[in-house]
Amino acid sequence: MRRAGHIGGAMLFSSMVSLQLNLSPEQLLLLSAAASAVAMFPDEDLRWHSHRGFTHSILFLTFLSIAFGLSGCALWAAMPYQLGWSGLPTPLSGISHLQVFLACSAPVVIGGGSHLMLDLMTKSGIPIFWPCGRKYSMGLFSASNPVANYGMAALGFLSLALLLGMI
Repeated sequence: MRRAGHIGGAMLFSSMVSLQLNLSPEQLLLLSAAASAVAMFPDEDLRWHSHRGFTHSILFLTFLSIAFGLSGCALWAAMPYQLGWSGLPTPLSGISHLQVFLACSAPVVIGGGSHLMLDLMTKSGIPIFWPCGRKYSMGLFSASNPVANYGMAALGFLSLALLLGMI
């Protein structure tokens, strides 16, 4: 898939998660924006080596989500000191590190997961179980298919609009 399809897929997956977790409209928009931003990260492999390698695997998605979660926890732990709040209760002191970890890793799982699922549907396939090496593909459409890409983008926008009560 191309950029439009991956961003639409992240919005659609965010909408499905929102329905399951009963998220507020604000939480849905934040999750969708973050997942859409992360959704293109697996394609960064185009900059340094062949496309659809390690970055298109469950292993990479796992490492990336843990890294985002741990980074969020580290920033969360340092925030009161950076803002001069040491010794004072922070405005968000009721939030645990586990909640921060999940909030920071969820967009990676949703955006990256939707990216992998959509690329798995293409004829090119992906090595989802890297380092096993074999590429898996459903062979439904080519990655450059405009109907698939813009159709997914439209589904993503439509799902957000419906959940936000805009339609």
